[in-house]
Amino acid sequence: MLFLCPLGLSLCLSTNTFREYHFIKILKNWAEAQRYCRKYVDDLAAVEDQNKNQKLLRTLTEQGLYVWIGLQEETRKWKWAKDNEDYYEGVDFNKWKSNKPRRLRNICVGMLSDGLWLDESCKELHPPVCWNGNGGR
Repeated sequence: MLFLCPLGLSLCLSTNTFREYHFIKILKNWAEAQRYCRKYVDDLAAVEDQNKNQKLLRTLTEQGLYVWIGLQEETRKWKWAKDNEDYYEGVDFNKWKSNKPRRLRNICVGMLSDGLWLDESCKELHPPVCWNGNGGR
C-alpha cells in the first residue's frame, strides 16, 4: 500500500497492516529522524526477529540504501527508541553486518539494503524507517 506522508513531504511505503513500516524519503540525522517518526507515525522502526527484519527490508525500494532504524547505544548498552522497557524484555535479535558493532562514539544503527545492520555516527544523514508498533507482539 502506497500513501503520502504527513505534509506531503515524501512518499511512504507500508508493508504490514498489523505492524506498519514506513520508509520516509527525507535525509535526517538519527535524532531528527526519531522526532519525525514520533510526530507523524509512532517511532523509529524496531526489529524483534528475522521475520520483522524481512518485513522492514521489503520497505527499502532502492539498492544501496542505508536507513535509520530505532536502535542506538545508550551508556554502553543497546536500546531501542521506544521507551517501553517491558515491550523489549527478552528481545535480543540482531543482524550486524560484521558479527558485532564497531562501537564508535555517539552511535546509532541503520539497515543496509541487504538487511544487515551497521552502526554509524548519529550525526550522519539518512532516510528513516518509521513504524506503527501499536499492534503489539
